[in-house]
Amino acid sequence: MLARTVYPDNPPKVEYTLTDLGQSIHPVLKSLCDWGTAYQAAIPPINDLGGPLTDAAD
Repeated sequence: MLARTVYPDNPPKVEYTLTDLGQSIHPVLKSLCDWGTAYQAAIPPINDLGGPLTDAAD
């Protein structure tokens, strides 16, 4: 899924790129991202303690 290219530079340089197989998952991830954006409002926000946010004082 990833191609790693090492260049004999000083300082050392390494480059990572997606292979054709890695590129093929892009439509799936894009759909998942679009779904998450569309349904983000349906999920109640949580507070720092992991519970839902409420207007009532505890």
